[in-house]
Amino acid sequence: MSARLLLIDDEPNVLTGLELVLEASGYSIAAVTTGSEALALLSEERFDLILTDLQMPGIHGGEFVQILVEKSQGAPVVVLTGHGGVNTAVEMMQLGAADYLLKPVEPRELTVRIGKQLAHRAELGRLQALVSEGTEEYFGMVGSDPRLRAIYEMIDRIAGMSTPVFIEGEPGTGKELIARAIHDRRMEYLRSQGGEGDYPESRHPFLAVNCGAFTRTLLESQLFGHHRGAFTGATHDQEGVFVAARWGSLFLDEITELEVDLQVKLLRVLQQQVVTPLGSNVTIPVHARIITATNRRIMDRIREGRFREDLYYRIHVVGIPVPPLRERVGDIPLLAQHFSRGVARSYGVTERVITPAVREILTAYPWPGNVRELRNVIERAYALGRHEDSIEPSDLPPELRTGAVLGATAGEGGPLEAFPTLDTVVDRHVEEAMRRANRVQTRAAALLGIHRNRLARLLRPRDHES
Repeated sequence: MSARLLLIDDEPNVLTGLELVLEASGYSIAAVTTGSEALALLSEERFDLILTDLQMPGIHGGEFVQILVEKSQGAPVVVLTGHGGVNTAVEMMQLGAADYLLKPVEPRELTVRIGKQLAHRAELGRLQALVSEGTEEYFGMVGSDPRLRAIYEMIDRIAGMSTPVFIEGEPGTGKELIARAIHDRRMEYLRSQGGEGDYPESRHPFLAVNCGAFTRTLLESQLFGHHRGAFTGATHDQEGVFVAARWGSLFLDEITELEVDLQVKLLRVLQQQVVTPLGSNVTIPVHARIITATNRRIMDRIREGRFREDLYYRIHVVGIPVPPLRERVGDIPLLAQHFSRGVARSYGVTERVITPAVREILTAYPWPGNVRELRNVIERAYALGRHEDSIEPSDLPPELRTGAVLGATAGEGGPLEAFPTLDTVVDRHVEEAMRRANRVQTRAAALLGIHRNRLARLLRPRDHES
C-alpha cells in the first residue's frame, strides 16, 4: 500500500507541481491550499507525511508548523518555503519539523528527502512495536530492562549515520554484541535505501580488534598495516583493519589499553580520515565507522594521564553505557532460557526448562562475570546436568548454590583468637544470602539450600538483637 501524503501550499501552481512529482513516485496525495482545509483533513484521516509551505495566509509559519506537528499523529512534517535560512531551519526543527527544504526544490531531491523521512518513520514504528509487544530480542540482544530498551532505541536513532560510538561497561556485559548490532542495524537501513546489491558484505564488513591482546608493534601493524621490511618479521605487505574495514564498521575493544603514542596516531587517523602504514609514506583514505569500547572507567584513565582527553572526545560522539547484569535482574530468566535454547540447538538435544528454584538462585546471584558468566553456567548445566528436560539447582556450580564466598579468615597456624566461631560463620553466611536476595527470604533460602522455615529460625536471634 502506497504512503499517503498531505500537501499544503497556498500557490496552486506549486501545489500542482508537487502533486505530479510525488504521484509519479507512487504516493497517494491529498492537496489543499489553506490551513483550515489541512486541519479538517487531519481530523478525519491519518497521513504518513505532511509537506507544507511555511508562509500561509492568516497564521504565522511557526505557529502553523507547531499545530501540524501536534495534529499529525506522529507523521513527519516537512517544511517547504522560498524564504529563510539556517536560523529558520533551526527554529522549524525545534518546533518538531522533521526536515526543511527551500523552493525551488529539484524533483529528485524532493523524492529522496521524502523517501528518507518515510523510511525513518517506518523504522520508528518497528521500534515502537518492539516495545509495545514486549519483544525481548533485538539483533541478538535479549532483555526488556528499560536501560536495554534505551540502547535499542539509540541504535535505531543512529542507523542512518556513521557517527563514532563509544560503549562502556563491565567485562561480559555484551559490548561486542552491541557493536555488532550497531553495524547490522546500519546495514539494514542502508539496504532499505539502496537495495541489497548496493551494500555487499565484502565492502561493508564488521571487523573487531582487542587492543589489549597484542604487543605494541603487532597492534600498530594490525591497526594501520605495514609494508614489507617495516620491522623484523614483516615479510610481506599487510593492510591494517582501518583499510580492511572498507565502508563497514571497525570495533576497537579495550581502547583504553592503547599506549599513548598509539593514541596520538589513532587521533590523527580519526581527524584526517587517512592512514599511513608502517614503513610507508603513502596515505590511504579510511571510510569505516569507528566503534570503541572499554571495561574501565575512562575518566579515571584521563585523570591519571593514561588516556588522551582529545581522543576521548573524538571517539565519544555517541556514548552507550551498558548496565551490569546484577542491575537487570528481571532479564536474567529471559537470558537463561535464551541461552538454554541456543545450547540445546548447538548440542542437538531437547531444550531444558529453567525451573522456578533455579530462577530464584540465578536472580539472587550477583554475576561478577555478567552475561558471559550466565551463558557459561547454562552450558555447564547441559554438559554436567542429570536431567534431560529441565535444569535443576543441583546442575548449577557450587558458588551459585551456596552463595558468596566468605571473607578471608585466619589460615592454618594463625592466632586462635582470629579464628571465627561456627555461629559467626553461619551468621555471616545467612546475612550474605539475605543481602544477595534483596532481603527476600524465599530467595535467600534457595541460595542456602534450606527450607524457608529453617531460615526464619536462623534469622530470629538476629532480629531479637537488632
